[in-house]
Amino acid sequence: MKTIFTFLFSILGIFIHIMVFGQSQWVQIANLPGGIRKDAFAFSINQYGYIGSGVDTSIGKTDFWQYDAVAEVWNQKADVPDARRYAAGFAVSGYGYYGTGTNALGNTKDFWQYDPASNSWTQKADFAGGKRWFATGFSIGDKGYMGTGYNDGFQIRKDFYEYDPATDTWTTIADCSGKGRIGATGFSIGDKGYVCFGGVSTGTGIAKDLWEYDPATDAWTKKADLPGSERAGAVGFSTGGKGYIGTGEYLNSTSLKDFWQYDPATDQWTQLEDFAGGERRYAVGFAVGEKGYVGTGWSINGDYLNDFWEFTPPGCAAPGNLTTTNISPSSAKLKWDGAGGAEKYKVQYKADSTGATWISKTVKAANNSLTIAGLTPNTPYKWKVRSICGEEKSEYSATETFTTLLRTGAGLPAASSVSVYPNPVCVSTVISIAVPASSTAQSPHASIELCDLAGKLIRSVLDENLVEGEHKIILNRGQLASGIYFLHVQINDQVSVLKIAVE
Repeated sequence: MKTIFTFLFSILGIFIHIMVFGQSQWVQIANLPGGIRKDAFAFSINQYGYIGSGVDTSIGKTDFWQYDAVAEVWNQKADVPDARRYAAGFAVSGYGYYGTGTNALGNTKDFWQYDPASNSWTQKADFAGGKRWFATGFSIGDKGYMGTGYNDGFQIRKDFYEYDPATDTWTTIADCSGKGRIGATGFSIGDKGYVCFGGVSTGTGIAKDLWEYDPATDAWTKKADLPGSERAGAVGFSTGGKGYIGTGEYLNSTSLKDFWQYDPATDQWTQLEDFAGGERRYAVGFAVGEKGYVGTGWSINGDYLNDFWEFTPPGCAAPGNLTTTNISPSSAKLKWDGAGGAEKYKVQYKADSTGATWISKTVKAANNSLTIAGLTPNTPYKWKVRSICGEEKSEYSATETFTTLLRTGAGLPAASSVSVYPNPVCVSTVISIAVPASSTAQSPHASIELCDLAGKLIRSVLDENLVEGEHKIILNRGQLASGIYFLHVQINDQVSVLKIAVE
């Protein structure tokens, strides 16, 4: 693979924009048998991708197609309820969903579920945001999310809603931050959702921003802008812990063909080889396994298209975002973000001391974590992980460190965990504690005290009741002298002691 690195520098600091052009990232597959179209919807379920509806040069489409990525064939399925364009779709728990958009009667708010087992459509609760078109959607866990787009009054919206298939109900969530937008692109990575780009005002206003949604906090966070052109009507999907977007419409109805990778671990965009099908807008994209698929749309010459292309992410990437949780005196859980193309992960860990040897474990790519046991109490460890992609192997990740807990007579209950990172401490460190459920109506009392080697109290870090769940407490070094200290962590009558070093 030939790789070209381009470095762009900004006044506010160094911004790295990496361009990676590789061989055979794109391979054309069979054209969509249903014919040319744009403005369709798409989603994927297990090893299958699905595309339906849309419009050709003059006629709305009702056909619905399944792509079998293993057999590499298209199969026609039950028609969608009506012909429409600008609908939004997603998949949750083995079912596909689509809704909103524009049909022969105007803008719509109805919402439908596709069951691949029975090959049938069932109408569900209407979209709570009312009649809508040019919206976007994604799924996280067992919930779906839809929002933005034009409402029936031709207003550009930024509202967003969560759909629960178990109860067939919609719940209003926080508005998508930034401006309202139409023709935005949505995808999800792990337990986060992402919305990017789109038209943000009537006329020529188009965006290049990216927003991350966390359902745990019901909050949107601004992420790195796309280094490329603003756009609307782009395709997007995710695989291997990374997001991929490309194509779309730029100012003055100019179509694009550039393609980009977003890495949430580094909040960085990487430009990849251009989409091989050429410039287009209002195409569809979906991911099946480690590969992505892009097709249909409207070409730069105004032609409606039905070609489809398979995308293979470049290279064998190293895993990222290493974290250590559930630390006890003798065990710890190692976690990382998956990498595109990985079939297995090789994990190495050892005591962080002279003469210690690496211990290796291999796990399947479906598992992005490993619990290691048989560790020595109150001992620093370090670990790293690499991807195995068939015969190819990535470089090892950066090394992550942690320290096992000091074994005490009682110790924290199994449902609790305590960790400190970074350790050694230079400026500040974060103390993470998981408080177990209380057996009484009163919340558990937690205290954290910093003591020197002689056991003298140096600082009271925490002394209050805490609700069940994970809590993070920041310990600033302040005027602490360099040396070794102990953190005494007590939850009710359960005590643990952690050693920290201040540099």
